[in-house]
Amino acid sequence: MLANGRLPTWKELVQDGDEAFKRREYGEALRQYDRAIKTHPRNVNLKFARAEILVWMDQIDEAFEEYGKAYSIHKTNGRLWHGLSLFHLRLGAIDAAEYYMLWASHPYKEALRVKIAKAKDHLVRGEKARKEDNWFAAIREIDAMIAEGVISSQRIMTFRAEMLLRLDLLDHAEGTISRGFQLQTTLTHICFSKFLGMPLEAYVWAVSAQIQLAQGRGEYAVEAAAKARRIDYSNDEISAIHTHVRLVHTGNKHYDSGDYLEALEEYTVALKYAKPSVPLLINLAACYWQLEKWKNCIEICNQLEQMLERWAESVKDYEAAIKIYPGNKTIIKKIIKGLKESQAALKKSQVTELAETLVEAQDAVKEPPVTELSETPAEAQAAVKES
Repeated sequence: MLANGRLPTWKELVQDGDEAFKRREYGEALRQYDRAIKTHPRNVNLKFARAEILVWMDQIDEAFEEYGKAYSIHKTNGRLWHGLSLFHLRLGAIDAAEYYMLWASHPYKEALRVKIAKAKDHLVRGEKARKEDNWFAAIREIDAMIAEGVISSQRIMTFRAEMLLRLDLLDHAEGTISRGFQLQTTLTHICFSKFLGMPLEAYVWAVSAQIQLAQGRGEYAVEAAAKARRIDYSNDEISAIHTHVRLVHTGNKHYDSGDYLEALEEYTVALKYAKPSVPLLINLAACYWQLEKWKNCIEICNQLEQMLERWAESVKDYEAAIKIYPGNKTIIKKIIKGLKESQAALKKSQVTELAETLVEAQDAVKEPPVTELSETPAEAQAAVKES
């Protein structure tokens, strides 16, 4: 009710909803639109507005249902098809977005076509970067997709989480995969689709398993990997991830119990099923150190140094990327944030500790080998000096 005691008209309700939407007060906007719909239940534009808000509230299934209601009212409405195309673009379903675009209103079609084409191009380049182990380039393409409107996509959030994991930015990776789970949908043409050669749901669980493992939560990692395996038992990549997670988890348990030789064997086999990661290589170096296999320890440390050098080169690529998108402040902010995170990763304490271990191992190689295993690096050093 307004200040003068009268009830607002439906146009005033819509205006209030629009204003609330601009302020990003989505709950309030939805409430005002619902009040307007009560008086005009077959107004297609109100259905569009409601669907738009539901997308922003991550209520994907409800938004699609709202578009279905609009379809039952006015099947040939060009704005309906434009909305459906944009809806699927947000979900990262590029093929579906292209399909619905064909019936979109002409005033919107060209701009929509360009947006979809750009998103598709960034996805292709991102997938190529993933195959080439160029994690920074992949993230750059993912962020460019987000800037083109792919803002509610479980597959793209999971893709980004995987790349952050590869860069050992574990907290950021975990936050991103959590966002991916929030964007889960029961829409069959989305959740049963394939991404990077895997069923989408299986891919999400596979990435989650690797993040859980890197965070030291082995039991959860094994459980997540098993879920991915059950969804698609015939996929080679998922099978490899499942085996890798189990081996590393078993190796970690052996290491914690002081059985360094068994841990070393598990870690070594695990390397055959996945690309080397910082945590795994550090575990390997630690095993070799505990077993006083100094030369092997040095080799692993050198691998880690080479990996970090490649990251440093990728940081330069990130700096260059800022020049590629000079007019887009959003993407520049994202790239700069990624750059800072990457530089911080190079300075992590574990890298410093690894460098110290490398120096100590190199010194140990110059001395006669010890005959008994030591329990700690400090005792190993003392044994070397006394021999």
